[in-house]
Amino acid sequence: MGGLRVDLNSSFINEDGTSNSNSDLSHEIGHTGGLIHPFDKADEHVFYSNKFLNFFDVGNNQPSYGQIQGVDLKTNFMSYPQNYINYNTPQGSQQLQQIYLNPGHATKGQIQAILKYYNNGALNRNDK
Repeated sequence: MGGLRVDLNSSFINEDGTSNSNSDLSHEIGHTGGLIHPFDKADEHVFYSNKFLNFFDVGNNQPSYGQIQGVDLKTNFMSYPQNYINYNTPQGSQQLQQIYLNPGHATKGQIQAILKYYNNGALNRNDK
C-alpha cells in the first residue's frame, strides 16, 4: 500500500506480457496510490512505508479521505466486480468479461485521496 512495487500472479499474464484483464494492473497500481477496496469501509488504513532495522514493516495510519464515496462496486477498478455480478449466466459472464477488459474509471474521491497522500508524503516510500 503506497509503495513502488506491484505484484501480479503470473497466471494473469500471457507469455507475450499482455493480460486478458486490464483491471488487474490498474487495480494494483491503485494500491500504490493508497487506494483501498471500496467495499472496505475503513475510516483509516495502514500504509507500510518503512522498514525497522530492515526486519519488519512499520505501518503508518492514513485517513481514507472518503475515497469510497460514489464508487460503483460493479465496475470500479478498485472493486471485485465478480462479487456483485452473477457470472453463472451468459449475460452476467459477458458483462463481467467486459468490465475486466474495460474497468470503471477512478472517482473524484479516489483521485483526491491519491493527491492528498502524495502531498503529505505517504506515497512511494517502500520500494522493496
